[in-house]
Amino acid sequence: MQVQAIIRAALRCHQRGVRVQPEIMVSLVIEAQEMRMAKQLVDYAFKGVFEEVKATVGHKIGTMLETPSLDDSGVGELLRIAVDKARRARPDIKLGICAGEHGGDPASIAFVEKLKLDYVSCSPFRVQIARLAAGQRQAKSKG
Repeated sequence: MQVQAIIRAALRCHQRGVRVQPEIMVSLVIEAQEMRMAKQLVDYAFKGVFEEVKATVGHKIGTMLETPSLDDSGVGELLRIAVDKARRARPDIKLGICAGEHGGDPASIAFVEKLKLDYVSCSPFRVQIARLAAGQRQAKSKG
């Protein structure tokens, strides 16, 4: 149902001249086979809506790294290894993390920037703090 709602919202945006490309991120995937099965379900939902409304919209399907914390020496080191291997295998890959409450922490924003990730997902209550921290990092890097 959520995928269908996202597709319909994207199609409404397109009708209004706003170009969007939804990115469906499947969480809690452990094995490649699970991702293949999830992708089939998402593709099926897209196809059903597309056939119903006789329109399409570009989209991407991926998975999230769910991190319990972003400590530099533990999970952080594992993320560095994963990011390095992923970028070597596919330089154009879009990478981000889902970090819940940690995602809005200024230290987490700095860590994500250091890894050169494309995005961080965080608790809705932490979005303003995360945006402020990201802006401060940008301002600091520009001197």
